[in-house]
Formats: sequence, C-alpha cells, structure tokens
Amino acid sequence: MTTISDIARLASVGVGTVSRVISGKGSVSEKTRTRVLEVMKELDYRPNGVARSLASRKSNSIGVMVPEFQGRYFGRLIAQVEKFFRAENRHILVASGSGGATGERDAINYLRSWDCDGLILYSTEMSNDEIVCLAEAFPNIALVNRLVEPVRDHCFYIDHVAGGEMAARRLLKAGHGRIACITGPMTKDDARARQSGFEMELTRHGLLDLIKVEGNYTYESGAMCMSKLWENRKWEFTAIFCGNDEMAIGALFKLAELGVRVPDDVSIVGYDNSQLSFHTFPKLTTIMNPVPDIAANAANFIRNTCYEHNIQVKNALKPALVERDSVRDL
Repeated sequence: MTTISDIARLASVGVGTVSRVISGKGSVSEKTRTRVLEVMKELDYRPNGVARSLASRKSNSIGVMVPEFQGRYFGRLIAQVEKFFRAENRHILVASGSGGATGERDAINYLRSWDCDGLILYSTEMSNDEIVCLAEAFPNIALVNRLVEPVRDHCFYIDHVAGGEMAARRLLKAGHGRIACITGPMTKDDARARQSGFEMELTRHGLLDLIKVEGNYTYESGAMCMSKLWENRKWEFTAIFCGNDEMAIGALFKLAELGVRVPDDVSIVGYDNSQLSFHTFPKLTTIMNPVPDIAANAANFIRNTCYEHNIQVKNALKPALVERDSVRDL
C-alpha cells in the first residue's frame, strides 16, 4: 500500500510537505504542490481516513437519527444537514429510530459506535430524562423538533401550539364554525401541540364542539380518516384542519373521489408547507414548518461544538401561515 513516505521519496520532498499538501494546511509552493499531486495521481494514492481520524481525534462524520425513512419531511431534514457537512468534506451517517424508545437507543448506540463527532437527533420516544443523561455523557448533540428544558441550548424547534392557533384563526376569519380535524398521532408531542393550539383558539372564540379523527401522518391515513368523517354526515362540517400536509393531501384526493369540491364545498388547511402542498389542485393552504431552518441551525450548532466554528444559531423558530387556494371565505 502506498504511503506518504513513498510519495515524499518520489517527489523529492519531505514527509511534512506531503502532509501539508494532503491537509491543505500550511505553506507549500505551487510548483511543489503540483509535483506532489502528480506523484499521488501516478501512485493512485488515497488518504487513509482512519489514520487521519486517529491523528486529529476526529472522524469527520456526524450521526443523524430520524424516526423513519418514509415521508418527505425526514428526507428534507437529512438533505439539508448533509449539505452543510458535505461542503466541509465531512459526511453523515443516518440511522432509523423506528421501534419506540428501544429503537431510538439502538440507533444512537450504533451511531456512537462509529465514533461520530456529533449527533443530530429527531427523538420522539425517549424520555426527557434519557435525553438529559445523553447530553451530559455526550454533549455534542442537537435535538430537532423537540424542547427539553434542561438542555434547551441543544434543542431546535418551532412553536407548534402557535402553528395550530394560526390554522384556527384562518378558518375562523373565513367564517367557518363547524370544523373537523384529522389529527396526527396523539402519542407524538408535536401532534398534540398542533391540535392543542387549534382547539384553544376555537375555544377562545366560543366554538366548543369539534369532530376529530386520529391519523398517523401518512397519505393513506388522511384518506381513511376523510372517509370516516364523510360517513358521519350528521356533522355538517365546512372545513377540515389536518395535522400535516400528507394527511391533508390524502383527504383532498378522497374528497375528489367522493365528488366533493375543495374549497367550494369543504375548505382544508394542512401543516408543514411540504413541497407537494404547492402542486395539489387546489393548492394547499398550510402552516409553514421551517424544516430547512431547523436543520441548518442544528447543523451549525454541531459545527460550533465539534469543529470550532463560531456561528450564531437560533433555537426557537416561528411557524407562518402560507395562504393558497384550499380555503373559501363563507
């Protein structure tokens, strides 16, 4: 196997000069750099990542855990994180935490076994106490879409209660008084927060009756829940709030199958502002969940803690109403 000593000998330079060319650090004349690179190409030399990690005590890899690989939300999150680290010639390892708290622990242990310099975690199942203990044992973690007070500085999240309130205000402003909901899974903190904000805003305006069906954030569950709501025609709702865009799009297509016009007959508000929300017919009114910003701030936090950057980060981000075509004013 070719070594930097072989390169130094053939290029007639010192080993230190070869090391500076490989690392890109330190002063080397352009003529010498060119000669070293030509020898490296001739010998088909590739730097040994393990050796460099041992020397720098860094693996130059970041672990990312998400609950599952299905759905566009997690794809957007992973892509944004990867973009930041790839720009610095660093890489990410991704693991799924599916399988409840045990699955999340296994994924985290797997990522740590690869000596990842830092971890970006989308944990929905591990307890707050476990998260705090992990942060104490391994401080280079960033938690996305969740706030754990004792480690607030490690958390990057949006105010989902405020997002739910925005959705309710839009439907109330449009004059809707009989509203149905397709909620996310109520075992999830973000689903509960979105629904809580929505219901609190309705209550403040004197609307106490509400019909709702629980989904699981997938297109299929949105369509299935829409079928259940439509079968219960005793409740003549004029609008629907869905806990995410995927369910809203599933509901939208189910209504089309049923011959129900959106927004003429029923208005719909989604949540997340996913890429597909702009490509439905009609285009979906939704609440923006700034996934790229959350991912960017989490990535920059890890860059600060692991690689001595000094980038300003923002932990709490705000949702916003994205007005499109799926809500009709009565």
